[in-house]
Amino acid sequence: MTIVRTGPADIDADATVRHYDQLSERARRVVADAANGSEPSVRAPDLSPGDVVRFTDYYVVR
Repeated sequence: MTIVRTGPADIDADATVRHYDQLSERARRVVADAANGSEPSVRAPDLSPGDVVRFTDYYVVR
């Protein structure tokens, strides 16, 4: 899976949107790495394709 930045207007109405602080420690680490551009490819058991995470911006898991 990969995490990419997205705009609020591009988020599906039925998407699961979670705040960064709701994630496990591992998921927070991979979202932060993706946000700073160092690791867009992720493996975190609590993230699924289509999930959206609100961090510094919105990020969608693909």
